[in-house]
Amino acid sequence: MLRGLIRARRETKAGATAVAATAPRGRARGLLAFRGGMQQLIERLARELGEAVRSGQPVVRLTRLADPSAARARDEHGDGERDARDGATRWRLETRDGAAYTARRVVLATPAWTSARLLAPIDATLARELAAIEAANVAVVGIGVRREQIRGDIDGLGFLVPSREGTPLLGVLYESALFPGRAPDGHVLLRAMVGGERVELSDDARAVAKLAWLETCRVLRIDGAPRLLRAFLHRPGIPQYRPGHAARLARVEERLKALSGLDLAGWCYRGIALDERAREAAALA
Repeated sequence: MLRGLIRARRETKAGATAVAATAPRGRARGLLAFRGGMQQLIERLARELGEAVRSGQPVVRLTRLADPSAARARDEHGDGERDARDGATRWRLETRDGAAYTARRVVLATPAWTSARLLAPIDATLARELAAIEAANVAVVGIGVRREQIRGDIDGLGFLVPSREGTPLLGVLYESALFPGRAPDGHVLLRAMVGGERVELSDDARAVAKLAWLETCRVLRIDGAPRLLRAFLHRPGIPQYRPGHAARLARVEERLKALSGLDLAGWCYRGIALDERAREAAALA
């Protein structure tokens, strides 16, 4: 473990030096966020890629083609046929709106449990391995209040709540303290997270929001009523890397060897952070 920590620190220093050498001068280090949230990144990527992206078309069926040279599929308008760029198609994807595509290579960047459903008719063993990756349901709740309503100190990042406290509250980020412009003058925006493995979340977003509000009020000593209270439920939520996860990934990789042209990507496998996903995407591309 000590050798690993020392090596990781050296690699981090080397990476930081390389970044510093190419970064614009005068740029302060710290937390960064998109003004419009993470959705802003997705929308910009879609605009940059143009017609290469078909958004809003969930894939409902994935088929491995027995005879690649004979495979054909309708385009999204249903008025023609599409081939992969080199004609050596091996996979067929069908979408909910009735369109179909053929491809030589397919990357399933969907959550493991979604990929499991698509792959079940193709490789039941692989599908079972993917479906066994657990996820903890989580809700993110936006809380807006006037600054004078809060008696606690909110000048900082926020706080995490250890499980021994016996509360469904996982933590709270002081959103408007971290990023300017997230709340009107004199107001505060908090981002509370509840659920995980501590409580089974209700499907009622209002009930979940109220739960987060009451727990946040207790910790930060908030008086009065919220000006904003909105819950976003994620079910399934955050992947859980249980003991044996690395061994499961090794078995998954072994099964993928028999499925030429198929790759898996996403936060269910080797890290949930955005920078991890960016590195994986670059390497895979």
